[in-house]
Amino acid sequence: MKITKWTPFTFLMFAILSIALVSSCTKSDDGDGGSGTTGCNDQEANNAGVFDNDCDNCCTYDKDKFLGEYFGGFDCVLFSQLDSDSVTFEITEGFFNSADSVNVQIFADALVIPTPSRISNDSIYISTYVEDYMVDIGGTMFTTDLEVTGTGVIVESTNTLTADLHLQTVGGLPLPQMDDCVFIGVKQ
Repeated sequence: MKITKWTPFTFLMFAILSIALVSSCTKSDDGDGGSGTTGCNDQEANNAGVFDNDCDNCCTYDKDKFLGEYFGGFDCVLFSQLDSDSVTFEITEGFFNSADSVNVQIFADALVIPTPSRISNDSIYISTYVEDYMVDIGGTMFTTDLEVTGTGVIVESTNTLTADLHLQTVGGLPLPQMDDCVFIGVKQ
């Protein structure tokens, strides 16, 4: 049997290789295996601080479930020209890159209502001002501005959005007119 003699050079090489091998398997101080950011690090996200090896910065927000197009109908009393079974309610990412910012566009026949909106928990909050809206009051057309406010909720199990909108005319009419409209639509 041959005995291998450890020379100082052999011992030094063995020590360097052992140290290199052990240090390459050591986790970094942040506990992510040295790969950098893992999981969600945005404090505004629903899953902030959740560790996930499979996804770097995969955050979820309340607004995610709202994003998309909803097709349905408006039910209004006074503003009957808005009554329609073919209304599109489109919700997209907001202009401001924040957790609660969305853009809403409501397409109801000739009316398009664009509005920056916000999401909080399970509700969407809408508030906008539409200039030069033509309204039919008793067969007479008037030009007025329209203030639109309201809230909406989504039923995730059916992908249905229900929004209650309050419309109020501002100027252009002998008396201000108000209406409460309901939108119910299904996500496409």
